[in-house]
Amino acid sequence: MYLIIFISIVSGTFCVYNERALILNSYLSEKFEKNSDRTCPSCKQDCDLLRTTISTLPNLEEAMLGRQEKMQFNTTHYLLQTPIVEPFPKHLEVSIVAMGCFWGVEKLFWKEKGVISTAVGYVAGFTPNPNYEEAYTGQTGHAEAVKIVFDPRVTSFRKILKLFWENHDPTQGMRQGEDFGTQYRSMILAMTPEQREEAIMSRNLFQKELYKLGMGTITTQITPAFEFYYAEDYHQQYLAKRPGGYCGIAGTGAYLPKSFE
Repeated sequence: MYLIIFISIVSGTFCVYNERALILNSYLSEKFEKNSDRTCPSCKQDCDLLRTTISTLPNLEEAMLGRQEKMQFNTTHYLLQTPIVEPFPKHLEVSIVAMGCFWGVEKLFWKEKGVISTAVGYVAGFTPNPNYEEAYTGQTGHAEAVKIVFDPRVTSFRKILKLFWENHDPTQGMRQGEDFGTQYRSMILAMTPEQREEAIMSRNLFQKELYKLGMGTITTQITPAFEFYYAEDYHQQYLAKRPGGYCGIAGTGAYLPKSFE
């Protein structure tokens, strides 16, 4: 959602002291003070420490504390006018994926035929009920994720997986394009054992296609689903509210074989 900090912080003698650096300076002030010998002479920001901090998952003791209060947001999809929170009709299925900035990812899926609803949120970290500013520091352990509610009579989890693999680079670890940090890592959060099996099968097939292009090893995590913490109302269906907004997702040029569909 923003340019990489450790590249954009200094341009000549002008510092771009963006929000992530400010939050980290507050939360990690002791660490920055101890490493002051490596700070940029212009803005006093330790870019090496910043790179390491936002690219390393915290443990439970290091993670931000969060809060008990749930996030407040509009529970109706801005574009589709369908509910974005449970309970959903019993014939519908749910999937959760993380593949970079959740603004563009959510738009990718709400356009798919058979998708009934989508929502953005934070998953797989330690901090309860995080807000965006906290997730953005990398100190919650959460990834930006999208919850997809779909009608299996119209589409399928395999089609969800096809969109997932073909529209981001799953080899980049703790980043996606110019979005750098643990919250941009690639994940499939399986809601059922069957979803996990299909996700693993699709990963193995897609890895072969990536190798054909000379690309690296997939770093996508495939795990059972964690609690989904809904993001702020501002982020829900962001690109429907702001059609010209940032969308950082892009594929690799590799495609799942048609046999998987």
